[in-house]
Amino acid sequence: MKDTTLKKLRVKALERFREYEAIYVLINAMTVDIRKDFDRNKAGLENFNRNQLRSSIRRIEDEIKSLRDRYGITASNTTLEEILERIETFNDIVLIPKYELKKYFKAYENALPTFLDLPEHTYIEIDNGFYRQEQGTIEVYLIETIIYEDLCSLYNLASEINESIITNKKKNKEDMKKISALSRMIITTALYFVEAYLNGIAFDYYMNNIATLDIKTASLLLEYDLEKRKTKYLTLRDKALKYPRIILGLDHSPLNEDNCPELAFIVNNAKDIRDAIVHASPKPNMKTLVPEKEHILLNIKFKITERIVDNAISLVKKLEESIFGHTKRLYWLYDRKPDGAFPEDVFK
Repeated sequence: MKDTTLKKLRVKALERFREYEAIYVLINAMTVDIRKDFDRNKAGLENFNRNQLRSSIRRIEDEIKSLRDRYGITASNTTLEEILERIETFNDIVLIPKYELKKYFKAYENALPTFLDLPEHTYIEIDNGFYRQEQGTIEVYLIETIIYEDLCSLYNLASEINESIITNKKKNKEDMKKISALSRMIITTALYFVEAYLNGIAFDYYMNNIATLDIKTASLLLEYDLEKRKTKYLTLRDKALKYPRIILGLDHSPLNEDNCPELAFIVNNAKDIRDAIVHASPKPNMKTLVPEKEHILLNIKFKITERIVDNAISLVKKLEESIFGHTKRLYWLYDRKPDGAFPEDVFK
């Protein structure tokens, strides 16, 4: 009888400890040193007697209740343990989107103060005590910011080479080829950045309004025909015109090619150059017999690259302003400095 009671207490203690551990990991409070303490304390339960186990269970349950209240945790202990097991499978850090964490936490902002202001598709880095040295450090990831940082990195490299050519008044063939290669990458990345932003606001709106959306609207936001169950892609122009209209509940988009020169430039001039790069071909236009794509590809100047970059950033700011009434969420989006390059703060 004593052995059975001891065994049950030990099982209960381990279950409570796992729930406690799961919460600590998910609120990103686990550090390398705390992980060592957790592992040591969990192992110590195997040698506890009945009184020690009962005392530990009471203490852990009090800790769990306090944490559940503070962070508004609604997930069951079973769900929390399943998430922890999923994290442990990777044996490293994992990324969990904001919209998933909202299912389990009603007050995650007590762990991450900026949580409420983050877009729904933001990914939160969960560190199971592998790398974090101090509590309070949490990394977040947005696909559009990653692509924007790519854009800035590429542009700064190209700008540096271009400045060297201008300063030295010498066109080195190797440098010119580097400029051309970087320019092609910058132009495509600039348009990928705009599209990533548009895809983000569309998905966020879908996630926040999924219960009330009609099937046609949901299909547009997801680029997936929900009736025919197949992908149905939209052009960049369609996204720029339709997504703001849907989000704002308007008959017409607040921005169009007539009132927004940045939009007109990106979906026409910049897109033509991007298409010539992505779909490079020597084939002529069958009506004019002019190899248009080849001509565009061979005549990309750095000035047009700069213009595309500036228009892409300005367009995203205007879209944000038209939809949300401000650009506070874009605290990470910088313009180029007077000297032409992007500031170091972009990468911090």
